[in-house]
Amino acid sequence: GRALVFVDEEEAAKVRLIFDLYGHHHCTTDSTIGKSNEMGVTYTVAQLWWVRSKIGFLLRDRAYIGDLRYKGECLPGTHEPIVARQVWD
Repeated sequence: GRALVFVDEEEAAKVRLIFDLYGHHHCTTDSTIGKSNEMGVTYTVAQLWWVRSKIGFLLRDRAYIGDLRYKGECLPGTHEPIVARQVWD
């Protein structure tokens, strides 16, 4: 069975913000956490604050540039990328 990827725009905006802070504003992981917390950008309803592990996982997840992992390989997905490949790189 095939799985479909649906993008939640509210969550996608959080992802774009994290990549923007880290990639364009020369933020470290810790300062990315601080700035997102200052801006009121929560991780989830249950866990309000971002933590290093979540930021690190997010910044390494190729799904945000349109790739998906399948049987140990990274393959192009059919979903619209959330983050430009140049930004991810």
